[in-house]
Amino acid sequence: MQLVQAREVARILGIKTGTLAKWRHKGKGPKNWVRLGRTSVAYPLSEVEKFLRELQGAEQERVN
Repeated sequence: MQLVQAREVARILGIKTGTLAKWRHKGKGPKNWVRLGRTSVAYPLSEVEKFLRELQGAEQERVN
């Protein structure tokens, strides 16, 4: 399983790392994140890609 650091996920999504942290707390965003250390979190790449596809699908539906 390939992991992506939270700061990189935030960059990919175009959001701040704080927003990503709030999403984790609320159960939003990419799933199955793992704590690597006291302040370090990473996400499975497959979950980040899945979340991006879901966002793109929602955007397409809003356009149509």
